[in-house]
Amino acid sequence: MVLSRERLKKGSAQAIIANSGNANACTGEDGLLNARQMTVEVAAALGCPVEQVLVASTGVIGVGLKMDKVVPGIRQAAASLDRGQGGVMARAIMTTDPFPKEQAVTVKTP
Repeated sequence: MVLSRERLKKGSAQAIIANSGNANACTGEDGLLNARQMTVEVAAALGCPVEQVLVASTGVIGVGLKMDKVVPGIRQAAASLDRGQGGVMARAIMTTDPFPKEQAVTVKTP
């Protein structure tokens, strides 16, 4: 959230990487470095500026991400992107939500 908030203040986003099972929260500098690495991987896979990639994580708080699993997962997910699969993605990131969230939004920051 820290990294995404920082980036949204500077402009718009083209991509978001979301993971579940681990919130990547309360993990200190390592958590921030992991979030940055995730955005570098996504930007490289999609050919977009790293500053326009956001991160969202949900799950266990205080436990570091296993980047040896996250990085290959990002590459695999990017290789299988398809505009018609938004519903699959919305269901994949559900945790305690009662329904998938599939609406596009525009967020304006001050």
